[in-house]
Amino acid sequence: MIPLLKVPMDRQTWGQLVHKVDQSVDILEDGAIVRTTAGGTELMFFATELNHPTGWHLPFSEPISLCHRDGAAVGRAYHDAEMNETVLVVELIAAVQLLTADYESGIVDLDYVAYENAVDLAAAGKEADQTWLQREWDRCMQHLQAKNATE
Repeated sequence: MIPLLKVPMDRQTWGQLVHKVDQSVDILEDGAIVRTTAGGTELMFFATELNHPTGWHLPFSEPISLCHRDGAAVGRAYHDAEMNETVLVVELIAAVQLLTADYESGIVDLDYVAYENAVDLAAAGKEADQTWLQREWDRCMQHLQAKNATE
């Protein structure tokens, strides 16, 4: 997992962004949600039929909580409090699932090391996925800045 972007951000600004996304289900055409994990809170970015990377070919089969459509996870953002930054990572879960299904069924003939390398490549996506995730992150930040400007 190679970070796409590291953004200097204090804990308070991260908290404001998470709150903004959590309070606005349609902030990015249903494509951004807050997810709490054992490691903390993160923002998940989903492609949908309305909003997806150029050349998107993966199925929209993951239910997006609080939304009325399915999507496909493209990446996530999480806050690293120790480094005082937010990290943005592309993670194409659907691409990994498809590759794994093909590998396990024998459609893809790879040795285990080649398979593991293929999984890493599939998860990292293509340049269009990285560009889309960067754009969605920028749109989230614009919503936060607009909110802060009106306060």
